[in-house]
Amino acid sequence: VDTPAVDTAACLTCHDAAATGMKATPHASLEKSCVSCHDAAKAAEHMNGQMEGNNVPGPSLKKLDAASVDATCLQCHDKGHQPNFAGGVHERRNVSCASCHSVHMPKSPKAQLKMATQSETCFSCHQTIRGKSLRTSHHPVREGRMECTSCHEPHDSTSPKMVNAAYVNEKCLECHTEKRGP
Repeated sequence: VDTPAVDTAACLTCHDAAATGMKATPHASLEKSCVSCHDAAKAAEHMNGQMEGNNVPGPSLKKLDAASVDATCLQCHDKGHQPNFAGGVHERRNVSCASCHSVHMPKSPKAQLKMATQSETCFSCHQTIRGKSLRTSHHPVREGRMECTSCHEPHDSTSPKMVNAAYVNEKCLECHTEKRGP
């Protein structure tokens, strides 16, 4: 299939805010720019329609189902634990890459998260865990001494509770050595 050429500089005429938000991210330097992620055929159709005064919808990823969003992201993000995302709890619950990450307007200094911190991002869905973090006895997440990913790997579905160790207890015992027994 011949992909239509899209002058992505023309995208900026209307979508300057999106481009400005991603300038400091690795996505800004992608060779094919906007059409690295957004469907080129739909982008061309959208652009031509807009120039003719027709309100043709754009190639927004927001309109795609979670599996399609993930497939788009995994075209490039296929290293580390991301390939193990398939079949995991997040995928089964229709949590897509875009549920946590923002390409155009990230709020965090790293990982392009939708929220300012990793814990805020996780807590947006995991409300009961947020409640537990406010107890007197808690993991030092709110103090900034650890993050959710200190114990969990949100992109990996190969271990129980997405713990980044072979066994849950093994992970707990890394810090709670007094609980180690025969």
